Amino acid sequence: MPTLWDPTEMWAMWIDQNPDHCPRGIVVMPDGHISMRSIRGMQLIKRRNPRHEAVEQHRMQYLFLAAQLFASPSAYWHALWRLHVTVVPGQSWAPCACLIANLTIDNLV
Repeated sequence: MPTLWDPTEMWAMWIDQNPDHCPRGIVVMPDGHISMRSIRGMQLIKRRNPRHEAVEQHRMQYLFLAAQLFASPSAYWHALWRLHVTVVPGQSWAPCACLIANLTIDNLV
């Protein structure tokens, strides 16, 4: 199984070869096509997931808001635009360190 840091293409090949072990949230079309967008979304959400020491209620709050952010195809883009945020190239991931009790979708962007 690939790691969260492996390229989306590697994940797609692995899922194609191991369809019974497809992670939750990954979209596989009836024709077998695997959504690269859903793989990237899964990686983004899991990389930012609060540390393991976080209270389960806080982890669930994070996942609920992350799901809301990506449930609509344009919600993430609109949040970036509304907050005047620019996504820079490269990957610098760290677990979410916000106060999760008051977490909002804007904190995730």
